[in-house]
Amino acid sequence: MYYPDYEKLYPGIEKRPDILRVLRASDRKMRYMEKGLKSERSVWDRKKQTIASLPSREISLEELMEDGRQQFSNGPTLDEQVQHQEELRHLHQALCSLEREYQLLLYFRYWKDMSQEDVAKMLSLTQQAVSYRERYALQRLKDFVQNREKKKF
Repeated sequence: MYYPDYEKLYPGIEKRPDILRVLRASDRKMRYMEKGLKSERSVWDRKKQTIASLPSREISLEELMEDGRQQFSNGPTLDEQVQHQEELRHLHQALCSLEREYQLLLYFRYWKDMSQEDVAKMLSLTQQAVSYRERYALQRLKDFVQNREKKKF
């Protein structure tokens, strides 16, 4: 069992009861983990002719990760979802920083999936002007995103 003598390990620690309290709380967790309270129970599924093991207690995230399991393995992780939302927010800021004509052009090209020729007709421009403005708008978006990334570091 896990019962360290903190007074011996850390002389003077008795003067810091707050630290001792945290250490002892972590000891309870360690003892709990050492016991391995994984007394599983088996359940027979008559229709499928299978046996399933049900744990008798909740399994911690650390244990799931050690076993290489993930609670919702089919979708993105929470970190990936948060990162994606952050990237979308930055992209939205970048789009809002563009002038209205560039926003419209990108909207028609990428959200409405229109060709440069169709956008040119709609905006009364030449196809070459649409191409130039599209490249300009995309470069501004790229610069905006790169500048935000530089500011992070």
